[in-house]
Amino acid sequence: MKTEKIKKEKKQRIKNFFTDFKNFINKGNVLNLAIAFVMGAAFNAIVTSLVNDLIMPLVSILFGKTDIGSLAWVVSGDLTIYYGKFILAVVQFLIIAFTLFLVIKIAAGAENSFKKLGKREKKVLKENGLTNEEIAAAEQEAAAAAAAAEPTKPTSEELLADILAVLKAQGSPLTAQSALQDENISEKAAE
Repeated sequence: MKTEKIKKEKKQRIKNFFTDFKNFINKGNVLNLAIAFVMGAAFNAIVTSLVNDLIMPLVSILFGKTDIGSLAWVVSGDLTIYYGKFILAVVQFLIIAFTLFLVIKIAAGAENSFKKLGKREKKVLKENGLTNEEIAAAEQEAAAAAAAAEPTKPTSEELLADILAVLKAQGSPLTAQSALQDENISEKAAE
């Protein structure tokens, strides 16, 4: 009896897990994550170029070597420690960390500015004789109007259809392969 109850609880937990996963995917977070990944890769290329092509040549003047990455300490015949590569990685990390710090600071500053602006507006409204209830009602009306004006997000299927249409228009080899697969499927269905 207890084992059946435990089995039901496990099944329910697994079902809840997959329901949560489905909700996560449907919220668009996966698409946002993919975009962030691509942007991160592009940013990494910029930082790598900045470090290798601009910063490290200046640092190499201090070390007297043109290639900092080749700095190494030979411990024995087969064991070499490349500390120059480590220096490059640390510099890249510091640049990325500093950039993220600046982005977060700017975003937090903008958020604080909006909060201060909202407080000033409430103060002006109160000075003009409006009650807290009237201010709250006006805020709710503004939020409802903003939500109504907000365009609906396209579904994943709509986005994929748009991407496929663009690829077809460009004559992408991927679409040619897809077309062949569609024809093979159609032929098999006809048989």
